[in-house]
Amino acid sequence: MIYPDSQHGLVRKDVVPVVCNPYVLSHLLNKDARIIKPGTRSYQKIDDLGNRHVVNDRTVVEGGDLEDLLPDDLPFIQRCTHPSRILKCQIRVNGKLTVWCAQHDEKDYRPRPGWVADGFDVTEVDTVFTGKAIEFMENNCKKHPASPFFLYLPLSSPHAPWLPPDFVKGRSGDSARGDMVVWTDWCVGRIIDALDRLGLTENTLLIVTSDNGPRHGQKGHKSSGQLRGFKSHIWEGGHRIPFIARWPGKIKPGTTSDEVICLTDLVATCAAIVGAELPADAGPDSFNILPALLGAELDEPIRPAIVHHSVYGVFSIRQGKWKLILDTKTSGGWVRPSGKKPQPGTPGQLYNLRDDPYEQNDLWDKYPDVVERLTKLLEKYKRQGHSQY
Repeated sequence: MIYPDSQHGLVRKDVVPVVCNPYVLSHLLNKDARIIKPGTRSYQKIDDLGNRHVVNDRTVVEGGDLEDLLPDDLPFIQRCTHPSRILKCQIRVNGKLTVWCAQHDEKDYRPRPGWVADGFDVTEVDTVFTGKAIEFMENNCKKHPASPFFLYLPLSSPHAPWLPPDFVKGRSGDSARGDMVVWTDWCVGRIIDALDRLGLTENTLLIVTSDNGPRHGQKGHKSSGQLRGFKSHIWEGGHRIPFIARWPGKIKPGTTSDEVICLTDLVATCAAIVGAELPADAGPDSFNILPALLGAELDEPIRPAIVHHSVYGVFSIRQGKWKLILDTKTSGGWVRPSGKKPQPGTPGQLYNLRDDPYEQNDLWDKYPDVVERLTKLLEKYKRQGHSQY
């Protein structure tokens, strides 16, 4: 989401925030959003900071209409009628019932509570997104053939809910989650075919990447390879992701880079590509990785260090061959093996990723000087609020 008044980075002033869940809605309307759980007298109150407080003094009352409570120009807020949703609950705003919604109890992780638009089908979302992306490229070629464009296509797959469309069901041999990966591959293939058909391939930087590590694979599939950990963890399996870039005439085919990068680096990198100068307070943790993409020989790393963070708030910092994890000996995440929140002052973990990329040999007690140095660097980043220097 990009807010119209944002002053950070490359911003379009005409972008309207899309609201798709009750927590965001409660902030946008500055109202008390209550989520009524089915069969109970409890609800969750969302305060101004987004914190949830369970209160047990309300009963479920049926009736009401969402459209009566919301501004006419608020986008993407309709009623919840999707057939894959199985448990019902109710949502109130300022004491008034707004809409039925539902939550999942299936192993394919069906949708959580929230509003959906009429006609929305979760098994079609990425097919539709991909079609809209191609439509945008086609229109740009017709109306603005000399103008470059920036297209960001954030696919829902292979994230839960694992409800693949019929045309990919069973193709992976790795259950519904694997079929979602096949769907992702199909979407990328359609984008590549469109670039070829429109004559844009030779002048387009195409990046295919992900936002975090995977969930557990099924039927013996090692979704994170030999890496330790999965999504939500502080270990490498939760953070190392594919990053595939193609730019004919610029990036040599078949090459790889050992440069450690982060997705935040795309802000500074895209600015460098188009010759834009970022504001001083934009991209505080973004570094220009264009030299690495182009295969330049570098005397030193582009990033002085990189900070990791688990879902439970565990911090880690990597510099060179060393990776330091603070305040826990666990995964720090909810995916099995589940971990714990950080316990300040307790021993952490230290790994030499050059010799031990799978994080099997904890060197916390063996190299206290490295622990101290990296701890101080992370504390410096926290104090100054960025990692630029």
